[in-house]
Amino acid sequence: MRFVGTLANARLKVAVVILCGGRSSRMGRDKATVELGGRRLLDLMKDLAERVGDAVILSGSGADYDGLHDDEPGLGPLGGLKTAVRALQRAQPECTHFLVLPIDMPFLKAATLGNLIARGAQARAACFTESELPLLIQNNEGVAETLDELLRSEEARGRSVGAFIRAVGGVRLAPPEVSGTFEFRNLNTPRELEEARNECENVGR
Repeated sequence: MRFVGTLANARLKVAVVILCGGRSSRMGRDKATVELGGRRLLDLMKDLAERVGDAVILSGSGADYDGLHDDEPGLGPLGGLKTAVRALQRAQPECTHFLVLPIDMPFLKAATLGNLIARGAQARAACFTESELPLLIQNNEGVAETLDELLRSEEARGRSVGAFIRAVGGVRLAPPEVSGTFEFRNLNTPRELEEARNECENVGR
């Protein structure tokens, strides 16, 4: 089931950007290829993206997967997002929104993302109070210009996702009651990965 099709505004066209170009320094290896429940995080997040989006694009590349290379490497998630936005505006100009997902949030549910899209579609940007990602962004010329401006900041915090949300006047929404805070957990370290694997095994018993 694709959740975009259940929205009141059927004209929405959502392109999903999966951020997988980070250094994964705390994990010690590429998080995109780390396995949970016998599947790579990359594959889990792509499956989720395909359930809610009309197009899916990878921001970043690895040894055994190929996505967009940042136009300006080393600028963090906003650098990857700017490259993806520019590419999608050229290739998918009909897209009305971008939905930005991290590579390391495998417990997210399609229904939760559908809720964000439905409730945040009228805002320039929208996320949940629990986390700045996932993030829904309206597609307009101002998006790339704002990203360009923020990326010129000399301070790292000026180039953050939170800085972008503030710059465009984005909104933070309460998550749906059916979602738990565990949905917004990031797997950043080997310990967090091991805990997630143990939980998956316990659920399967």
